[in-house]
Amino acid sequence: MQRTTMVLAALICITTAGGCTIAGSWRTIAVDPPGAPFPVDRVTFDRDNNYTTTGSQEGEIRTSTGRYRWNWFKLDVMEPGRLPRTYSARRRLDGKLMLTYEEGRGKVTATLEKVDK
Repeated sequence: MQRTTMVLAALICITTAGGCTIAGSWRTIAVDPPGAPFPVDRVTFDRDNNYTTTGSQEGEIRTSTGRYRWNWFKLDVMEPGRLPRTYSARRRLDGKLMLTYEEGRGKVTATLEKVDK
């Protein structure tokens, strides 16, 4: 079953314009449930597995950097001095990136759109 899933994921990546990488710059365009806090306004993932993000947290603009690991279904972000954070992640057929974070009984899903120059 796992092999079939991986083959299917690879075929989808090959046939979609966005491919399977998340490298590039992204901006959050929607959050579900509406109004839920999601600390990322913009994020850039480079091909060397580094990221830089900017977002509002408690009314202040915050920038953070660190490392990330992406495997088509999960995004792990590791910021120095903080615990790693894991998101359920997927690329939609339209190229948008969906990130879901669950904490306690709450679940927040953000939709990000690529904004590369």
